[in-house]
Amino acid sequence: MSERLADQLAARREEFARMAPQSAQDVMRNSAAMLKESGITDGAKHTGDRAPDFVLQNVTGSSVDFVALRKNHRVVICFYRGGW
Repeated sequence: MSERLADQLAARREEFARMAPQSAQDVMRNSAAMLKESGITDGAKHTGDRAPDFVLQNVTGSSVDFVALRKNHRVVICFYRGGW
């Protein structure tokens, strides 16, 4: 059974609310509000927006051309922190 991402995120939020100290919840809430108020998200892409054309390296170091890839495939883009 595949759970929807929205349901998984809601469950995580509920778990955080139950388990995290109030001080940690306050820090998270205040930090999110400060980021939103800063305008940093104003230029962010939203659901349904078209991604810009790009060429990036994948996890193995090979170049991936987004334009070529999306011609014949649906594309999901996942970013992760690379340098630990």
